[in-house]
Amino acid sequence: MNKIWVGCFLTSLYLPSVMAQAPLSLEERLAQMEQRLKATEARAASAEAEIKTLKGQQQATTVARAAPATPRLQLNDNGELKFYGDVEFNLDGASRTGSLTSVKTSANKSWAPGDKERWDINGRILLGIDGSRNGADGKYAGFSVQPLADMDGKMNLDDAVFFFG
Repeated sequence: MNKIWVGCFLTSLYLPSVMAQAPLSLEERLAQMEQRLKATEARAASAEAEIKTLKGQQQATTVARAAPATPRLQLNDNGELKFYGDVEFNLDGASRTGSLTSVKTSANKSWAPGDKERWDINGRILLGIDGSRNGADGKYAGFSVQPLADMDGKMNLDDAVFFFG
């Protein structure tokens, strides 16, 4: 509550001094506006100059980044190397042997869901690596390897080939 009284007191001290100023004429107001306008134009000009310098620096760094990087893996025209993969996930369910539905066909049938339901989950992750090389005198050599991992945790080999000629 004391803060409010202090604020009111300070306001009453400064309010008469503001009111005591003589009102400005139209010419004086226009002169003040012109001074403010000149100051604003000077600030805008300096801001535009700063923006231009920043854009120039940005373009220089962009051009520097656009230079092509040398690849870490360099291959020649005589060969090629491919990496690829495949992921499979299968979920099969059957309520009875030979049936794909779990709908009860008759109200009078005694059907125990746990007796005849089958659920089968399987899948694999296959990674493939193929490579070949052609010699200058028409000779060639290559390989293909496709290891795969089953959902059971077993590692298998789907395909492996080595060829030359």
